[in-house]
Amino acid sequence: MGISWTTFLWRPVSFDLMDVVSLRERDSGKKFKVRIGDAIEVRLRTNPTTGFRWERTSEVCPILEVSMVGDFRPDSNAIGSGGVILMSFMARNIGQTTLRLIERRPWEEGIPPINVFQVELQVD
Repeated sequence: MGISWTTFLWRPVSFDLMDVVSLRERDSGKKFKVRIGDAIEVRLRTNPTTGFRWERTSEVCPILEVSMVGDFRPDSNAIGSGGVILMSFMARNIGQTTLRLIERRPWEEGIPPINVFQVELQVD
């Protein structure tokens, strides 16, 4: 006894695919509109061998969820090579928030960061 193809009910399915908003250093200081479910990927230049790290300083809020803290992708296989760090966030709720990241050495208290990345996000 075989399976009849009429057993399966095929229906067209409409997927509302999320958008991926990719941000770089040049986007710092700008405002962006995103939708609930959109992914926000931030790619920033760095060299972790110098001790500097990118970290989030903006408050945790119900609007953005952290998807990936930091995935370093080196420019080459050379020891001490710089590269790009990728951080991902997901827009979870309607509202407005500031995403602020700073690059600093975590053990250096009271010293200003060497880089600041900040964007305003409006989630609709």
